[in-house]
Amino acid sequence: MLPVAVLALGLLAPLTAAAQSASGKATDGPAAAPLLMEEAPFVLVDGLIDLTPTPEELAAQGLSAAPAAPAASATTEAAFTAYPNPAAERATVRFTLEAPAAVRLTVYDLLGREVAVLVDGAVEAGTHEAAFDGSRLPSGVYLVRLDAGGTVQTQRLTLLR
Repeated sequence: MLPVAVLALGLLAPLTAAAQSASGKATDGPAAAPLLMEEAPFVLVDGLIDLTPTPEELAAQGLSAAPAAPAASATTEAAFTAYPNPAAERATVRFTLEAPAAVRLTVYDLLGREVAVLVDGAVEAGTHEAAFDGSRLPSGVYLVRLDAGGTVQTQRLTLLR
């Protein structure tokens, strides 16, 4: 759905011309045919334009309007925490997986630069720990990102000297 403001991108001109011709006022160019709401290629729903094709339009293109079967969930439930937080130089990141998964545990600075990769590979279900050595990094806020089997979580970690 698009905001009603999209009307200004081309649909407003025919409506304005139609309104001027209906009111009897002269227009600068040829009068446009009135644009009736029944002929419009959209539907207004709660102030938004719905461009969803109708089942008939889909059938004309050889497509089906039937919803697709839900895909099997490929995500893995995961939880993690970094401690101590704030940390002086070193921190431990503990994460728990409910099922085995490919895991990537990374640390980023606030400019989005990857500063450390703590885990990158297949990990069994259970609780695991990874050590983060921030002794060569300046004080500041860092983002620890856990990507495990389609689940992505991020936490802040503060380094203080």
